[in-house]
Amino acid sequence: MDSERTQVELYVTQYNRWFRNVDDLRGHLYLYGFLAYISVIMGRIGHSYVWASILTAFIPLYWLATTVMRRRMTQVSHFQGALFGGLGSVLLSLYTTCVGLVYVEIGRLGPGYYVGVLVAWGICTFLHFCPALWRVRRGKLTPRKFDKYGFLIKEFTYEQRKWGAWLLLAIVVLFILFWVAFAKLIYPRLGRAGAPMTMVLMTFMMGQFMEVGVTGLLKAYYIKKYDIPGESRPARDERWEPKPSLGQRIWFGFWKWFMIILAILILVGAFMLP
Repeated sequence: MDSERTQVELYVTQYNRWFRNVDDLRGHLYLYGFLAYISVIMGRIGHSYVWASILTAFIPLYWLATTVMRRRMTQVSHFQGALFGGLGSVLLSLYTTCVGLVYVEIGRLGPGYYVGVLVAWGICTFLHFCPALWRVRRGKLTPRKFDKYGFLIKEFTYEQRKWGAWLLLAIVVLFILFWVAFAKLIYPRLGRAGAPMTMVLMTFMMGQFMEVGVTGLLKAYYIKKYDIPGESRPARDERWEPKPSLGQRIWFGFWKWFMIILAILILVGAFMLP
């Protein structure tokens, strides 16, 4: 079995290659804005504004933080790139999960539902780290091959392919069984909590999907603990070449402002309704 440091170096350099710069974090603003927009619309329909206001207030704070970072930072270190990847995934996952709490508020459910959703999110977030921790401590990592472009050359054995196929099949079957059981057994017993909890489950699952990069926090921890070197990268994305033509800029600008104006009109119309 390889030493723990060898396993950690393999994990950091070959098995977990998450790296985010400041522009990557700032790019999440579009998704935050869309989710906040949905929350405000739903809050208006249900005449409940607490969670919608909290989610909306987060956006200017996030914008301010990333703006300061863009102005102050020119390079992102190996450690910072991993940390940004993990934190970005955690915030995005938690934000998406909290969108479901808007429906809990609309349903006028008790505080236990809020606590239950957030505790479940915390437990699932911790579980994301378990497979990687187990593989590192058990010495299950082996060197991998990459092509000249840095993409993984996958060389799966027959046994690995077979177990992968069975695992995928099991996940699909469990997913179907879960929703059948929820629809037939759980949903009818929820009463007035049924519809809000369905939306909570949907946003919770979306949040877990968006948390795929949370292991960047584990990578950052290993980089700091074992002082693993790595290259720094620019904090902001380099400009794409060739630059877009005037016609392309006008076309994309038209659709961007069209969507913004349409969203504003829908929002205003929703608040004008009785």
